[in-house]
Amino acid sequence: MATPRPFSLEWLLAPFSVEDFAASVWQQRARLLTSHGPRHFETLFGFSEFERVMEYGQPRPPSIHLASSRASESTEVPFGSDGRLDMDRIRRYYADGHTIIINNVQNYASGVARSLQSMQERLSYPVEANAYMTPPGSQGFKPHYDTHDVIVAQIEGEKLWRVYGEEAACPLTQLTNGDPFRRENLPVPEFIRLMAGDVLYIPRGWIHEAETDKGSSLHVTFGIHAPAGQDLLRAAISALCRVHPEFRQPLPLGYLRRPIDLSKLTALLEHLTELVRVDGSAASAMSLLEDDFIRRGRSAGDGEIVASVDALQSLSLKTRIERKYHLHVRILTTESGVGLQFSQSLLQAPADYREAMQFVLDRVTPFCVEDLPGLDADKQINLAATLLRDGLVRLAGSGDAVEEGQSAARFRVSGAFPEPE
Repeated sequence: MATPRPFSLEWLLAPFSVEDFAASVWQQRARLLTSHGPRHFETLFGFSEFERVMEYGQPRPPSIHLASSRASESTEVPFGSDGRLDMDRIRRYYADGHTIIINNVQNYASGVARSLQSMQERLSYPVEANAYMTPPGSQGFKPHYDTHDVIVAQIEGEKLWRVYGEEAACPLTQLTNGDPFRRENLPVPEFIRLMAGDVLYIPRGWIHEAETDKGSSLHVTFGIHAPAGQDLLRAAISALCRVHPEFRQPLPLGYLRRPIDLSKLTALLEHLTELVRVDGSAASAMSLLEDDFIRRGRSAGDGEIVASVDALQSLSLKTRIERKYHLHVRILTTESGVGLQFSQSLLQAPADYREAMQFVLDRVTPFCVEDLPGLDADKQINLAATLLRDGLVRLAGSGDAVEEGQSAARFRVSGAFPEPE
């Protein structure tokens, strides 16, 4: 079995395979998935980085908040007269039993961001990450359930989880997270003690709570926001809006004034429903969902911008590059020929670039510029330079000198595909 790529979903779940997870665990039951050992998540996050995020990242509510199951009301995050987080008061709140939560911690921590991007690409679902630092003998929240699935990575310390079972089957994502439940009304829980390096999965709608014992705990929760049937239907209707004006026309003026005349609205709804039945397209809906998903991708943050741009000075056919595997990519047919869409970019080129673009999309290992199929040497260099500049690929090693007869300056200045003849 191949060693999983660091920060990938396979790396997070190993030796539990993603396929086994999908078949026997996903949205079925809570489970301790794997125990990697105490040092496995050292490169992902840690106590020190959590503190640096607060001091130097300066997150603002709701990106940071304090929580304690013993508090009768919410605790306001303190700020000093200079507008910065008051770290001394936060430290005292922490010592008094408050959990510190940083929401969307992927915006501040590179390791978490890399894992999140990789998870999104593997699952085809949006993912968000929250970090929880809890002091000894404390609990942040009373029993509750979430409206999304979660994968918990225990980074440092220990935490005892109580999982009570399913309260709401597939709760709507628009709902507020499940209100705290009274302990006397809860069934006997399953006790799961997480040690550093452990990974826990809890389906949405399952009641749970967690508390520390003698030491502090830090875990990162990856919240998986799976699109549902309603999202597919909404996307299908959005696609129909572009071709059927009936979906864009306003409802009758004063349609809510009583007595309400439902006859016209009923007729309109029946007409729109028929249009969805006849012209609704799963392919069109999927295309819109994929477009939104692609735009969640981020192509920077790994410290490769300088190396990639500097490589344009000496790019050669022997330069080894690799695709950024965490980015979702698709090939489109465009007016000019073919397009490669990823992150915030759409690279368009003549049709003869399609085979090479497909090669980049499918390739899972590094390759040389000269390996790009279906193109002559000039076009191979041109495509590689554009992909480096726009962030779909990065150097897999140091580039060689430009081969004789190849002008790196020409490709550096043009910086774009030639117009189709």
